[in-house]
Amino acid sequence: MTTSTAIAADYQKSLFVARDGVYDWLLSKVDTWKAHRWDADVAPADRVLFLTGERGVGKTWLLRHLATDDVQVSPLAAYLDLEERSGFSSAERYVEVMEERVRQRLGSEGAILLLDAVPPQMDEKLRFLEDAVLRPYAAQRHCLVVMALVHPSQVCWRTPAFQAGERWLVTPFEVAQTRKQLQQLDRAGLATQQLKAAAVQESSGGLPLLNYLLVTRGREEAFEALLEHSFSRVPVDERERVRNYLEAVCLLDVLEHAAIRKMMEIYSRHRPAAMEHPAHASGVLNLLRKYWLSQSALDYPGRMVLVDSVRRAAMDLLKARDADLYAKLEEAARIPSGLPCAPGAWQAQGRQE
Repeated sequence: MTTSTAIAADYQKSLFVARDGVYDWLLSKVDTWKAHRWDADVAPADRVLFLTGERGVGKTWLLRHLATDDVQVSPLAAYLDLEERSGFSSAERYVEVMEERVRQRLGSEGAILLLDAVPPQMDEKLRFLEDAVLRPYAAQRHCLVVMALVHPSQVCWRTPAFQAGERWLVTPFEVAQTRKQLQQLDRAGLATQQLKAAAVQESSGGLPLLNYLLVTRGREEAFEALLEHSFSRVPVDERERVRNYLEAVCLLDVLEHAAIRKMMEIYSRHRPAAMEHPAHASGVLNLLRKYWLSQSALDYPGRMVLVDSVRRAAMDLLKARDADLYAKLEEAARIPSGLPCAPGAWQAQGRQE
């Protein structure tokens, strides 16, 4: 079970909503791999694909669907959730179990490795896995390797071929896909909030995880769960500080140093106990980027913005819980860059990177 399943339903075929762009791209790559699998002139990196995108956008569900329910892919594929390694006391035991799982799934013919939650940093268990399983299968079986990344631009592997490869940015649902997701949740008896798709889309930006949370629990609880999920990879002793920084800058559509300083000053005056030692703007940016709460704007890579779902949740909760602070920050946010753009306005459609 991955981290995401702690707050969301585990994968079910009846709840899966296909995305035409990324799904078609993956199947076309599988077809190409089948046709040229044993060609000597195919570079190892040409057999590596990456799925990127914010947490909760559906990368895990896509890999799980390919592994269990897609008739073209599942007979050939083995799915490994790398977050499972935390449940093993030793690297040797972890690799032993993973190697047996791959051997049973792939048999003598299959050779597609679906790697979920690939982290940005290497550890001992992953080093053993790369040496004992991934590299041998890639070299001897000419595997196709599909990875879903925890961080959109970083991957832990040391093997050069596992660091290269084509990438596809998985973006949130359009309203039609959100509507289909809500219909499926309703049919399954999981929806407790009767909300129209357009209203959910406006609140969630189409993020599948946030869609699910909004129709299975109250609005404030849904946004709080989303933030808790987003902070799950932040060390416990840093979470309060990082959350304060996030609240302070969540009204900014672009994270620029001068604007961050202004927002931090307002936040510090309003909540002095929460900001005993305010960071410089660069420190705020670095910490938000470190835990992938911010990222480069898709349409303007030189600008930093908050991850859309994180920004939505932080704004909504701040407005509900401290309307006075929200109003002060909102007023300040209008001055350097005009009226704030709608959350998610910088997002591009799902595309190959």
